[in-house]
Amino acid sequence: MREEIRFFDIAALVCEKDKISNDQHRKKWKIVDYEALGNSGKLLWANENSSPDPVTLRLGVEGRYHIFVGTIKLQLAYKERETITGFKLLSEQSKPQIRTMRPPNCWKPTEWIEESYYTTADMTNESFVLFKPALEGICSALAWIRLVPAEIELAQKEPCMAYHFDMDYLDFDSYSHPSEILGGLRMLKDGAPKVILHEKYPVCDISAVDVTDPRGNRGERFYVEKSESIDRAVVDAAHEIGSKIYASYRMQAGGFVFPDNRMNYLFCDPWFESHPEYRCVTRDGRVIETLSFAYPEVRARVIKMIVDGARKFDGVCLFYHRGTFVAFEEPVKRMVYEKYGIDATRVPMSDPRLHSVLCHFMTLFMRELREALDAAYVEKKDVNAILFHNPTDSMYFGYDVAEWIKEGIVDSISQGLMTHFEELEGLLDDEGLIDLEKYEKALYEKAIVKRNYAPDLTRVTEGAKAFLEICDGKADFYGTLAWEGSEVDDAIRLTDGLKSLGVKNFISWNTDHKARILPILNAEKFYTAGTSEIYEKYVTRFYKVLSLGGADVSHYNPSWKG
Repeated sequence: MREEIRFFDIAALVCEKDKISNDQHRKKWKIVDYEALGNSGKLLWANENSSPDPVTLRLGVEGRYHIFVGTIKLQLAYKERETITGFKLLSEQSKPQIRTMRPPNCWKPTEWIEESYYTTADMTNESFVLFKPALEGICSALAWIRLVPAEIELAQKEPCMAYHFDMDYLDFDSYSHPSEILGGLRMLKDGAPKVILHEKYPVCDISAVDVTDPRGNRGERFYVEKSESIDRAVVDAAHEIGSKIYASYRMQAGGFVFPDNRMNYLFCDPWFESHPEYRCVTRDGRVIETLSFAYPEVRARVIKMIVDGARKFDGVCLFYHRGTFVAFEEPVKRMVYEKYGIDATRVPMSDPRLHSVLCHFMTLFMRELREALDAAYVEKKDVNAILFHNPTDSMYFGYDVAEWIKEGIVDSISQGLMTHFEELEGLLDDEGLIDLEKYEKALYEKAIVKRNYAPDLTRVTEGAKAFLEICDGKADFYGTLAWEGSEVDDAIRLTDGLKSLGVKNFISWNTDHKARILPILNAEKFYTAGTSEIYEKYVTRFYKVLSLGGADVSHYNPSWKG
C-alpha cells in the first residue's frame, strides 16, 4: 500500500529556477525558510508589491491522491494583507485560488500554517502551477503539499447542495478566457452538487454597454464581451460534475442607489431611464429607483430577459430576498381601494388587505414567466425562487409561496438568509392603520423598513419548518446556510439544526468566495453534504511554526502586535 507524501521544500519542486530567489525581487517568488511539524522546509512567497510569473511544481509521483495544501498568512510587518494564492493542476485551464484564514487565538498569523483539503486527482504525468492572482494589495504563499493515496475514493453522496455563485467571481483575476473562471465551480465535484445558481450579468440590450470604457468594472466588461462563451463554459462545467445549473438573477429592476458608471443594475440599456413612470413609490410618494412589477410593461421586459437568458441552462433562479419589486404604485393603490375601500399607503405590510394585492401582482409575474418559459422551450426549465427566512414575512412583501406551489409555477424554494419587516411602533392609530404624519416624521429619525440577516439558528429553523410544511413534497426546499463571512461553526450549527427537521437540501451562499476559503468550503462539502466522519478526516488543521525566515518564533514572536 502506498504511503502519504509530504513536500515541505516547495522551492525544490520549481521547474523554472530563474523565477525564484532567496532575495526580495519584484518579479520573482521569494524563498523563505521555515520549520514546522518537525521538518525544515522552504516556502514560496510573493508580497503585495510583487508580480512574479507563475511557476510549475513537478512532484514526480504516480497514481491518484487526495491533495492537501499548507498555506500561511504572510504580509509586511505592520500591515496585515490578504493572502490569496493561485494554485492549480497544470492540465487545468481554470484558475482556482486559496485564501488563507487568520488562525484562531493568535497574535500573529505567521505563527501557524493552515492545511486544508484541496482536491483529488490522478498525479501521473501531472504537475501544479503556483501563481499570484492579479489583485491589488494581496500576498501569496505556499508552504507545503501533502498527498494521501486515494486507495478508497470519497463516498458518493446524494446530490443535495445548491451552490450560489455571485457574479463578482469575474473580478478575482484578470481573466482572458472563459475557462479560467471555472476554478471555484470545479472544486465542487465531490461536494454533492445538485444545482449551481450562476448569477448572470443581466443585460437586455448588450449593444448599449460600452466595453471600451476604462471606468467600467473589469469583470462586467469581460462578461459582456464573452457572455456566450462564459455561459457555455459554466453550463458544461456544471454538467461535468453532475449538477444542474440555473441562470440566476437579482430581480430588482433598477440600480444600486449610489452613483455608478453602470447605467443601472437589471436593464443595461436606455429603457430604464426612458420610463420613469414605471418606478416603485414609497408610502409618502417618494420615487424608488427600481421598476415595479405592478406594470405589465415591466413584467414583459423582465420576462423577455429571463427567457432569452435561460437558453443554455437547466432553469432559472429568482432572487427575491433583497430589493423592492412592488410597492405603492397607482395599480396597487387602485386595487386596494377597489377591494377594501381604504388608502393602501396607510395599511401595514402585515395586513392582508395590502399584502394580498402585492401577492396578486407578483404571482401574476410568476405565472406569466412560467407560461413564457414553457412556450419558448420544448424541455421544461426549472424555476427556483429565493425568499426570506420564513413564508410569512415573504407573504408580506408579495411572495405567496403556497399559491406558487399550488399552481406548479415553481419547482423549488430556497430559504434566504434575511427577512424584511416594518417597525411601526408608535405609528399606528386606534384602527391599526398608519398615521402618515407620524410616519413621515419618523423617517427622519429611524429606519422603518428593516432587515435581519444574521444566521440565527432559531430564526432559520423556524422558517425552514414552515417552508417544509408548505412544500410538502410538491416542491424541493433548500434550507439556508451562512454567507461567506461566517465561521466553520456556523455551517455545522445550521446543518445540525436543519437536518433535525428533516431538511434534505441546502443552499450555500457566495460559493465563489467559499471556494477560496477551504475550511468553510470543506465544512459544507463534507459535513453538510456528507458525514461527520468524512469531515473529521478532511477538516482544516493549523500547525505551529517554530521558525520563519531564519528567525525563531517557537516561544516569542518579535512581530507580535498588541
